[in-house]
Amino acid sequence: SSQRSSVLASLASASPRPQEKKLTEEQLYKDVTEVVKIYPEAAFSLVQLQNAYFLHFKTPLPLQLYMSLYDKLSRANVAATVAAGSQVPAKTPEASGLLPDCPSGAHKSTAGFGRH
Repeated sequence: SSQRSSVLASLASASPRPQEKKLTEEQLYKDVTEVVKIYPEAAFSLVQLQNAYFLHFKTPLPLQLYMSLYDKLSRANVAATVAAGSQVPAKTPEASGLLPDCPSGAHKSTAGFGRH
């Protein structure tokens, strides 16, 4: 019986733990803002943001949730600009330094994190 309980204990410790609390877009926005303040390089590309997020939180950036948040912020900004009738674009998430310019980071340098 003790052998069986030790096997069950080892299986339980080897299996991944479920995430304690589901991350919301609002919390992710706060987390990304915090990461960019600590690692300013993270504002320049998605790769750098992913690296900085992992360094800071010891967990990968939840990419699907991040992309959804990015899309919502971009759409809301365009709608606000159009509603205001402004010729000058409103401050975008990218311009505020809270989110990288391009979700794919394709047009930015993705050389090693922290290099200048």
